[in-house]
Amino acid sequence: MTLLKRGGRLVRSRRGAVGVAVFWLLAVAIGPRLAPTLDSVADNRSGNNPPATAESMRAQDLLRDRFPDQRGTPALVVVSRPGGHLNERDLGQVDGLARSLSGPDRPNGTGDAAPTVLSDDRSTAVVAVPVLVDSGDSGAFNVAVDQMRAAAHAVPWDRGVQVAVSGPAGIVRDTLAVFGEADLALMFGTLALVLVILLLVYRSVLLSLIPLAAAGIAIQLTNAVAALLAKAGLITVTAQTAAIMTVLVIGLGTDYCLFIISGYRSRLARHEAPPLQVRLAEMAGALRDVGESLLYSATTVVLGLLVLLAATIPGLRAFGPFLALSVVLTLAVCATFVPAVVALLGRVALWPSRVNAARPARLWGRLGALVVRRPRAVMAGCLVLLALLSAGLVGYRDSYDFVAGFRVNTESKTGEQLLAGAFPVGRLAPTTVVVDTGTSSVDAHSTQLREAQRRIVDIPGVATVESGPRDVSPDRHTARFTVVSKDNPYGNAALDRTVQVRQVASQELTGTHVLVGGPSAVATDLRAANDRDLRVIIPLLMLVIALVLGVMTRSLLAPLYLLATIVASLAAAVGLTVLLLMTLGGGAGFSPLVLAYIVVFLTALGVDYNIYLTSQLRKRIASGGPVHGITTTMTSTGRVISSAGIILAATFAVLTSQPFDGLFQFGFAMAAGILLDTFLVRGLLVPAIVRFAGRHAWWPSPGPVLPAGPVRDRRFGGRAA
Repeated sequence: MTLLKRGGRLVRSRRGAVGVAVFWLLAVAIGPRLAPTLDSVADNRSGNNPPATAESMRAQDLLRDRFPDQRGTPALVVVSRPGGHLNERDLGQVDGLARSLSGPDRPNGTGDAAPTVLSDDRSTAVVAVPVLVDSGDSGAFNVAVDQMRAAAHAVPWDRGVQVAVSGPAGIVRDTLAVFGEADLALMFGTLALVLVILLLVYRSVLLSLIPLAAAGIAIQLTNAVAALLAKAGLITVTAQTAAIMTVLVIGLGTDYCLFIISGYRSRLARHEAPPLQVRLAEMAGALRDVGESLLYSATTVVLGLLVLLAATIPGLRAFGPFLALSVVLTLAVCATFVPAVVALLGRVALWPSRVNAARPARLWGRLGALVVRRPRAVMAGCLVLLALLSAGLVGYRDSYDFVAGFRVNTESKTGEQLLAGAFPVGRLAPTTVVVDTGTSSVDAHSTQLREAQRRIVDIPGVATVESGPRDVSPDRHTARFTVVSKDNPYGNAALDRTVQVRQVASQELTGTHVLVGGPSAVATDLRAANDRDLRVIIPLLMLVIALVLGVMTRSLLAPLYLLATIVASLAAAVGLTVLLLMTLGGGAGFSPLVLAYIVVFLTALGVDYNIYLTSQLRKRIASGGPVHGITTTMTSTGRVISSAGIILAATFAVLTSQPFDGLFQFGFAMAAGILLDTFLVRGLLVPAIVRFAGRHAWWPSPGPVLPAGPVRDRRFGGRAA
């Protein structure tokens, strides 16, 4: 509790409070100017790729090393007449465009265009152009694709001709554009929504703006520090992590402030017109009251996020350090800047509301009475509802089709749709088998290559196996051939088939080094890595949370039932998401890595309210017995926890406005899970378990020590508690 204790000491004097406020204002004014922008150091190349050691990644590297036409990121210029066929004038314009894209005035950072490919029905022509600029250099990469698109659209095509630049390069460009346009909208949308909720909670304009100002300071400083660390190569930042960081900081920051300000207002209500010194003392007292809970809460979230360092997928690993940094800075700002400013402003901060003691929440009081009288019935009802929602998991499925995940029309998505209407679906993303013969010539292995191709084409679901003169490297030590599927190359059937292709190729091409790459192989390796990471991350996460809860409650039993409620809430949230978005909504499935994000965030954030609730339960049971302790805890904390839960759920719900399925699914599941956790699990289930377990709830610790003599509660007929 060092940070919270120091924060309390700093705000005990006028000089200390002013110094704290000035420090943070100077830090946010100067810090970002000393650091590069986050966009300039963001690495969006490997966010949804498997580990660099995966077979598909090694195949990609080998192809780029041995075959000149594989270098760079391919862009596909698609020219199509849907429902018709390209005439001679159209094809002449396509050839002219291909020549211009290979000529001296070609777009900056691009290579020579490949020969034009015409569909069998002559409706669509495709020209592949490699973008040689590293996609990590987003500025130069975007310019190259934009210039290519400008050249394609500048051609005076006849009516009925559609043109789009798609392929991997187009997808990367559109992804960066979509996230870039959405970032500001996301931040301001989240701030506006949270401001409305805070105005309803505080009934004070300035008091509602101060937590948002603190969140803004934390966001700016997180971006600055993260940019410096990323520039030094210590962490990785992506556009997706930056978007989620904004939501996380606003949600957690306002929650932390809510607990601090709620305690401060309750203490301040004991004074008629408190002078500054009294306000500072009461603020320090409020920090002491909630300090332990906030510290344990933030520690759990930080440790939960750092568990992601055990992942092998770059996109998962990148989340951990960056978001953990944001939580640390958020707690630091909220525990020092907010108390200092609120105490210094006095009644001005509370205007136009009055400083009155918080009125008991009647609804939570009635629910507390129900929990005390019928804990078994409450437990049974909560568990049945959670089980019913969890049943939605039966329809769970994944989707590895990244382009289909766009929720807005993009040029790359248009291009993919034009291609899908003219070419066999599997040809859009073929699998490539690359064979390195070492020091011997490819010709010495020609029989093996033919037999491998014959066996692979016999695999159910394979349409064709293709190879030609250009599929042997210039030094004749490497060969490649293409496997085209009959169905969606990103579907689970195609991914399973990729595993079979690898097995057959390895069996037939003994004495060579065989690697299988291509989009289906990348998705296959991503699926395998995702499954592995979930198997590692989930037990580690549960262990970390159990240890934190064990230290806080000084119990072996309490962490087990608290952790069980978190798992039940998580299963219900994911089940509800699957039911509404996939089973009933017809969604393709969870985007890659989304389930891992949901597990980590919901589990870590779910502990927040567990920690605050159990700390209050222990204190109040110790002072008044179980009946009095449970009812007063639910009555006094119900309003605060429910307000905090609504704010946190609302911030994540803003992600459902984002133009990508992964963020939509993540935001929906998080909002649903937080609301379930706030009102059902923390609001009813945990108090019912504590009431049912009685003195054993904190085993082997004796639990809260009751005061001498019977404690009676008038609300229950003066019965001894």
